[in-house]
Amino acid sequence: ALGEPQVDSFLHPEAVHGLEVPINGLMNDRYAYKTSSDIRRTFDAKRRRGEFIGAFAPYGYRKDPADRNRLLVDPPAAQVVRDIFLWYAYGPSGAASACRGGDKEPAGGMSKEGIAQRLNELGVPNPTAYKRAGGLRYFNPHAVQNDGLWRGSGVAAILSNEVYAGTLVQGRQRVVSYKVHDRIRVPESGWYRVSGAHEAIVSRELFDLVQRLQAAGTRQPPGKRQRHLFAGLLRCADCGKAMTRKPSKGHVYLNCSTYKRKSKARCGPHA
Repeated sequence: ALGEPQVDSFLHPEAVHGLEVPINGLMNDRYAYKTSSDIRRTFDAKRRRGEFIGAFAPYGYRKDPADRNRLLVDPPAAQVVRDIFLWYAYGPSGAASACRGGDKEPAGGMSKEGIAQRLNELGVPNPTAYKRAGGLRYFNPHAVQNDGLWRGSGVAAILSNEVYAGTLVQGRQRVVSYKVHDRIRVPESGWYRVSGAHEAIVSRELFDLVQRLQAAGTRQPPGKRQRHLFAGLLRCADCGKAMTRKPSKGHVYLNCSTYKRKSKARCGPHA
């Protein structure tokens, strides 16, 4: 310690056994705790006011140069986000009709993997590649292996992010303490959610529709881009579990998933 009282364990080894070391350590620890608490309170206040405090804006947005805590729509990326939502709900053909205010019922929506394949075929860079191409020094643990291509998981993350409906959700994770920097998940009841914090990219109606479709558990049939007609809709009348597909000789059969995957003694095939 260079301050007062000075402690030099090389010139005076016995100094480490005096009272100065534990007392200074305690004072420094309390100072670190107070600083950490003050910073947390400041960040929480910003979250409550709907101010964005992340290092990088979500894909589809950019930070306002005049106010770094405010999000502005980034038109090129925002159009990709709209396409993802519309394709998932209505498919490529139905998306145009939905934009014109036509039939609002979802029909023939694309799967997440199908959307990723379509974006890759169109040459659209994924969010990480897009941010880097824009000159941002964006980095995450997997950025080195990032090949610029979209994946179904990336599409799923966008479809589930409420920020695109104009609601800013922050505080989903926190560090354990000022001493332990490991991050832990925060229960949803502890999140900071502010509606209308910024301009929405998709309507609340479309966002809620996509959440209902995802909750139905629809999945992409093998080798197909479109969701199956009955995906997420059919249930076994006896056990209540989902029916699972089994293609055979040009036809698609559906069986009780309990019978097919778990135990033939617990339910019947119900083909």
